[in-house]
Amino acid sequence: MLLLLISTAARLSVYFTTRKIEAVLHGLSEIRLDQTTEEQMTKVVPYLTEKDWKGNDFSYRSYYVHISNESDGLPWPYAFAHLFALAQSLARLGDLFGYRYISFDAGMLVQDGKVTGQLRLS
Repeated sequence: MLLLLISTAARLSVYFTTRKIEAVLHGLSEIRLDQTTEEQMTKVVPYLTEKDWKGNDFSYRSYYVHISNESDGLPWPYAFAHLFALAQSLARLGDLFGYRYISFDAGMLVQDGKVTGQLRLS
């Protein structure tokens, strides 16, 4: 019963992270460069974080999203050689129970109230 609970928890964690990514991708699919307004973008794309950029001759705003289950990982860094084998074993055990590492990044540029570009999507 304990193995079933561990496996279910691992799979649910990955499932919910994937659902967040799918929600962002759905919102991004509705964005049209140089047509979609900043207000429309913030309504259709969830989990956005705003960042303003100002220079001498320019000013623009960017929005980005970072979704990851990285914080669910092991509490110690892989740099410790004596813990590396243990960390690898625990990672393989996590894989066996259905846990997968997921990381997703996306960003959009806004200038003059319109979405003007995509920073990255990975």
